[in-house]
Amino acid sequence: MAAASYTKKEYPNKKHEYMIGLKTIAYDVSKALKDNFLGFYIMGSFVMGDWNSQKSDIDFIVVTKKPLNEQESSRIGKLHRALSRSELGKKLDGAYTYLEQLQQKKV
Repeated sequence: MAAASYTKKEYPNKKHEYMIGLKTIAYDVSKALKDNFLGFYIMGSFVMGDWNSQKSDIDFIVVTKKPLNEQESSRIGKLHRALSRSELGKKLDGAYTYLEQLQQKKV
């Protein structure tokens, strides 16, 4: 979970740069949560085509099998502290939820 994995490199455009970074973040989250990890999903304007690199955030949700335990919360906190020092990390706006909680939601 080194902050260096989120540093800026040369890419054709911001969205491409951020996609590479998001894949790294998804991998790091999966490693931090181990068997509890189900998925890392990007939502909103970033995937719907209305994203603006100057003013839009990047919405995400992480789904787990069960609520995070103390060790998982600690590892995720460390990851997000590292992310908060990066350009990409400052654009992230997301949540963590577990499968049962999603299944209980009424539409």
